Amino acid sequence: MTRPLMQNGIAELERMFESCQADPQILEALESELKFRSVPRATTLLAKVRRAMNGAPILPTASQDALFENTVSVPRQIELPIAITDSDSAAPTKRELEPPLKVSVDDAYKILKVAPNASWDSIEQSRRTVVELTRPDRLEKLNDERRQALRLDALRANAALDALLQERRAR
Repeated sequence: MTRPLMQNGIAELERMFESCQADPQILEALESELKFRSVPRATTLLAKVRRAMNGAPILPTASQDALFENTVSVPRQIELPIAITDSDSAAPTKRELEPPLKVSVDDAYKILKVAPNASWDSIEQSRRTVVELTRPDRLEKLNDERRQALRLDALRANAALDALLQERRAR
């Protein structure tokens, strides 16, 4: 089976459809090509082609390109507000949440409660254990004070893992 439209991009196929909606040969060629494509634009165009072949009205859709016009740049690294306290049970104060702090490697091991010679798998597992406590189904049963404390612990655990990752990459 030959695919004469295989070299055409989806934008070209869309333009071809717009200009030749009444031509049954073009519609058949488009349908046979679009059956092999699975990207959203191709499946949308295939539905339009089939509607046109059946004589149904073509419904207007938003241009795919217009969906991605207003993109937002995401910063590469986000500093989280981290505060290290001696007491794990103490609720964080507003002052503790304000300035974003870096976690030292020594503090990272303390936060994650692992030894410096621990394997990377055990470090990740320790972080997962702390973060898992902040699942929404577990947090809904707790009071606001405990909920905030658990969220702060999760932030600390994530920052600790990041500090250890950076330290290991630097080696």
